[in-house]
Amino acid sequence: MKLIKLGLTGSIGMGKTRTTLMFKSLGIPTFDSDKKVHDLFTNNNNLKSVIAKNFDGVVSNNIINRNLLGEIVFQNKKKRNELENIVHPLVRLERKKFTLNAIRNRFPIVLYDIPLLFETNSLKLYDYIIVVTAPKFIQDKRVLKRPGMTKEKYENINLSQMPDFKKKKKADFIVHSGLGIAYAFNKVKFIVNQLRNIR
Repeated sequence: MKLIKLGLTGSIGMGKTRTTLMFKSLGIPTFDSDKKVHDLFTNNNNLKSVIAKNFDGVVSNNIINRNLLGEIVFQNKKKRNELENIVHPLVRLERKKFTLNAIRNRFPIVLYDIPLLFETNSLKLYDYIIVVTAPKFIQDKRVLKRPGMTKEKYENINLSQMPDFKKKKKADFIVHSGLGIAYAFNKVKFIVNQLRNIR
């Protein structure tokens, strides 16, 4: 029985986290790459050492200052690539472990929440692509409410991501998160039921 792999993505502030939780509530195992990065930053001492060597002043008392690191990489493309080259292989390894575990446990469907799915050219790893979207005014409101977020930082993040309209063109399924939780959840249920019927 082939494991169906769903790749979920969307620009910042589109509602990916909440949508991922909806899939999880329907019994779909989920791999949250942002959460995995956070875990690695918190618990992986080798990673902390490498980041301390390559990014001055970012690690203090064995703690990575994520806000400072974010400011550095979103203002400097070379530094952003450097960080991605350090972190992405570790995330890929964790994703592989998650996939092998899903196969061992005979799960029919799994979901990977990958914010930079298109930007990292990883479409081929997934059977179906789900894009979470919302109108720009809702996206702006959500993002600018985040602690430590500034308009400049938000603009830099947007510049590093593929535009929403291009993502939607590449999607197999689109979840509109700006029309209320019930509407989005109905769409998630529809996707899961449709894929379960394929099997």
